[in-house]
Amino acid sequence: GDGLLHSPGLEFAFYGTPVKLLLANNTDVSEISPETNNSRVSALIARLVSKTVLDAVPDTDMFHRLLMCARLWAKQRGLYGQSHDFGYIGGMGWAICCAHVCQTTPQSKSLEQLFMAFFDIMSRWDERFPLSLGQTRSSQAKGAQDGAYKVLLPVGEHLSATPNLTASATQQLQKEFRRGNRICAKIQNGAADWNHLFASSKFFERHFHFLQIDITAANDAIMSQWLLWCRRHLQGVAEKLEAVRTCQLHTRPWPVWVPFKDPDWHAAKTLFIALRIEPPKSAGGQTGARPVVDLREVLVNILEKLCAWPYATKHIGEFDLYIRHMSQPEVMSWLATVEQGLPVKRQLGGANETVNRM
Repeated sequence: GDGLLHSPGLEFAFYGTPVKLLLANNTDVSEISPETNNSRVSALIARLVSKTVLDAVPDTDMFHRLLMCARLWAKQRGLYGQSHDFGYIGGMGWAICCAHVCQTTPQSKSLEQLFMAFFDIMSRWDERFPLSLGQTRSSQAKGAQDGAYKVLLPVGEHLSATPNLTASATQQLQKEFRRGNRICAKIQNGAADWNHLFASSKFFERHFHFLQIDITAANDAIMSQWLLWCRRHLQGVAEKLEAVRTCQLHTRPWPVWVPFKDPDWHAAKTLFIALRIEPPKSAGGQTGARPVVDLREVLVNILEKLCAWPYATKHIGEFDLYIRHMSQPEVMSWLATVEQGLPVKRQLGGANETVNRM
């Protein structure tokens, strides 16, 4: 599950169809609050939320089609991910956003009209006010003051579907919503088509520096546990990087763990965080000297958190972690190797690499 809906359960494939079976205690969840919510009842909340969302929309078929389009668009633009993956909006959050659009524009007769309305409404979303079902701005609860979007679950008391959505992720969402709205206007005028809207983000082409985090494991079972731990404990890493005092640093995580072949490990995945360094300004507004970027303190903190994995001793020597800086040419070469299905040979011992042997 995502965010507050995270709960224990099973994940498996049934005749090729992926299935998630969530488990929960049977209890009354009508008055659950952020303080009383826990993983033992989250599955019941998820079930109740799903039913409430479907009951709230005027046309469930149109809602499902809109949600499919919104999810595809978000994945293409690098905005889709569970909220503990760098604070982006997850599946339930997008479902509530789409249901809100369906409620707001019940007169939309086609998917094209509804999808255009989606970008029109979302591009005007004021982060000071949480988004929820069946409420106008004047009746909404007080919004967050940290510059981050907030999507409320339609059950309980002020439960958030996006508890970890950050201010930096909100800025990326705002930028992409406005881009989508501009393209929709061009589509209406015949100056663009839907391929422009769903075009993949040029994430790797637009950034010149990256932090690459590789995790490896001896088998799939260990990788599953190791990946889950890393995803949970990398929360807030983008904000910590941006808080570095030696320079003004902006980050843009790509919320997808990319699998690759490692010659020394059975399973390997990597995560990219784009880094943009703002040149310091002098008193006269001129660009100052080249900034010095020192991320050692943040990276040591990340390593300490990840190395606290409860199963580290049990699986000693069966998993590993690598963190290093990569330039754009290096990343593009890495991606080309992965796309060809070739193993990636890691060059260890470089000045820009942090290696943790476990």
